[in-house]
Amino acid sequence: VELLHRWPAAGVGVLRRRMLQKGKEWEELQPGLARTWVETYDKGRDKALDHRSFYFKQSDKRHFSGKQLTLEMRQSLGVGPSTDGTGAATAVRELSSEAEAAAREAAAKAE
Repeated sequence: VELLHRWPAAGVGVLRRRMLQKGKEWEELQPGLARTWVETYDKGRDKALDHRSFYFKQSDKRHFSGKQLTLEMRQSLGVGPSTDGTGAATAVRELSSEAEAAAREAAAKAE
């Protein structure tokens, strides 16, 4: 460093060669590093999207469960909750039989 301060013209050639060498090394390493970073980004993408991603996933799981979807279908059809306590399987059977009945009525009206 002291020599560069005393004779900058002498050090410029050495620095230029070294910088060109480092540039070539960097160009050779860059494609390999790009693959590594793409893999790293892909692995961490979901986690990095939002610091609340855990809560979003939990909320989605809750809102898209079979029980919740069945409840929403029942509400949209105007059918009350089942009182026999047999759960979602009974509700789905009831919904499918109600849908079949509605389809039969529509077909009868169309004729």
